[in-house]
This record gives sequence, structure tokens and C-alpha cells, in this order.
Amino acid sequence: MKVRILAIFFLLLLGLGGIAAKLFTIQIQHGDRLAERATKQYQRLVPLVSRRGTIYDRTGRELAVSLRVSSAFAHPEAISRPAETARALAPILGQPAREIQARLTSDKTFVWLRRQLDPRQAEAIGDLGLQGIGLFPESRRYYPRQDLAAHVLGMVGIDERGLEGVEHLYDDLLGGKPQFVVAQQDALGRLVFRQEDPEAKTPIFDVYLTIDEVLQYIAERELARGVERSGAKAGTVVILDPASGEILALANQPTFDPNQYKQAATAAKRNRAATDYVEPGSIFKVILAAGALEEGIVRPNDLF
Repeated sequence: MKVRILAIFFLLLLGLGGIAAKLFTIQIQHGDRLAERATKQYQRLVPLVSRRGTIYDRTGRELAVSLRVSSAFAHPEAISRPAETARALAPILGQPAREIQARLTSDKTFVWLRRQLDPRQAEAIGDLGLQGIGLFPESRRYYPRQDLAAHVLGMVGIDERGLEGVEHLYDDLLGGKPQFVVAQQDALGRLVFRQEDPEAKTPIFDVYLTIDEVLQYIAERELARGVERSGAKAGTVVILDPASGEILALANQPTFDPNQYKQAATAAKRNRAATDYVEPGSIFKVILAAGALEEGIVRPNDLF
């Protein structure tokens, strides 16, 4: 009897020793590596897009604002049925299912499906409740006056960073510095943030221009009429305050809508008032024109 008890005790002791040795291997020898792997499985580093500051004219009228929108993302490793998921998303996103499926089967841990959705798309995706698919709050730049002062304002890219004009020149003030947030991922691949509505906390500022919206509108209207009437290829108007030198209006033709800048021709986005060799209204143009005619470089009927 004592032998059996000792044998059982010995076996238990041996088993506990094996368990202790395994725990030592996991926690001490491989603890850091396993902890890092676990963190990667349930945490994601997600870029935050701060809400840009507003651009106003000299009287406080809004020329560029930011709207709250949602963007759709996916965690491919959390999607067990990518083909079915792609077919469900295709009619909402307006993309072929095979293109969506290619993203869903990516070896990346985080992929964007569509940035800056309209409200109906975001609601439809949210209602599906698909595993590994989620919505992330972002900002979208909007120019309420469409093409008004387009060359002055410029535009921003999909990540809300300035590309041209005032948007680019004062990008650090309007948009702040890029930031990231750590989010936890649940069993379905959905992101759970430490705060309900994550936003970048970097300081942002509004910008007031010397441009007057009414004068800008008149300048653009009259310039468009003049270009059409004369058959010119392009034109520029700059209105200055002679006392202070402030620019009250700056117009170019052709022009574009910064809300849809990707569809605009390169020539339409050119700010001729700032890039042309001779500024508008310069009396030196007469000398240049006379020299060009005398040398036969241009003809009297040429258009510019």
C-alpha cells in the first residue's frame, strides 16, 4: 500500500515538475517573444486623421471645411469566408467582388477597402456585421463654394494632407502632425478603441485669408467672360489693396473644382498668377511682346 502511495506521489511530483519546466520555458525563455506575438494578434496601430482647421475669407466666410465620414477597413486574418464577404460588399462599394476578395486575402494585417464613404454606404456596411470588417471615423475636406478661389485654396489628398495652395503652405497649422492610436481587436476582427470616438490630439488652427469672397466671385466671373469673348486660352486677374498690398482676389482661367481635383486637367490647376514669368498688370509685357514680334518668335494672331 505504501509503495502504491509513494508511486502515485512520485508520478504527481514528476508531472508537476514537467508542468513547472514547461511554464519556465514559456514564461522565462520565450516570454517576450510570445507576448509580442499575442499583442500583434489583438492590437492594431491605426493612423488617425485629424480634423483640419477651417479656411475663411477676410470677413469670416467659410471657404474650406472638414466633414466627418467613415472609411471601411478589413483584417484579412480574421475573415474565414473571403469570397462570401467580398460578394456582400461588392454592391455597396461599387467594385467587382474579385477585387475586394484580393484585398481580403492579403497577407497584411490591416487593409483599407474604401476611404471616405458616403453615409448610406457606411450604414449598409455596418448593418451587415461582417467578421473582420469595420468602419473607422475620418475627415473629408469639402469646399462649399466649389471652384471659387480654387488656385488660392489648393486641395488635400485622401489622407487630409495639403497638396497645393494654402492647404499645402499651411499644412502643419491646418492639419497638425500625423498621429496613431492603439486599438484592440475582438474575436470578430472589429476594432475596439480605448475612447469612444478616437481623434488626433495634435493642435490645429484655422486660417483667415485676405481674399474677399464677393470680390473673388466678381473677378472670376468677369475673367471667364473676358476669356470667352476674346477667345484666349487662359487669363489671370489679381486685385490688390494699394494701401496694404493685401490680395483681395486672385483668379485664373481655366479653373477647377478642388472637390474633384483628380478629374481636372493639369493646365486647369496651374496658378498662373504665381507661376508665370511676368505677373498680371506688368507694363514690362509690352517690351517682351514687341521683342517677340520683332524676332519672329510669335505672330500678331497667336493666342496665349
